Amino acid sequence: MAIARPSEKSGSALVWAARAARREMFGYRFDYPVAAVRSASLPGSLHYHVASDVLWLDNLDVDADGVAMKLYRAHGYQYNPLFVAWWGLVHLQRHLRRPDQKSLDTFFTQVRWLRSQAVERADGAIVWPCHSTGRKDGAGSGPRGSPPCTRVSSSAH
Repeated sequence: MAIARPSEKSGSALVWAARAARREMFGYRFDYPVAAVRSASLPGSLHYHVASDVLWLDNLDVDADGVAMKLYRAHGYQYNPLFVAWWGLVHLQRHLRRPDQKSLDTFFTQVRWLRSQAVERADGAIVWPCHSTGRKDGAGSGPRGSPPCTRVSSSAH
């Protein structure tokens, strides 16, 4: 899997610590920024059960094709299927609330990426493995020191 941008690190551990402290001191909220979507329980609904326009937006960017990438402190920008799927759902919800072609296009961009990265296991399950390395040449991949590795499974492929 090719990463669309160099695996850039955005500063030292001190910079990351300062960001975390700022977020905890000045960004703390007593109200949780998630709303229940009651229409999600209706038969045939495309709505997701929760909605938030701000949850997990920090350290998230998109590549040249518009696919979501997560910025990890030690590894720079990486594709994580969990965040790609979430970014798609965020934009589908935006489109369903207020029809908007740009949001719908962003949703389908994430869907195309997920379809292109899907792997069918011998038991028929569809999964999206994380491919993460700390190096641009792909060496050193594995669980030690890698971003959290996710295997997202689906029956909707």
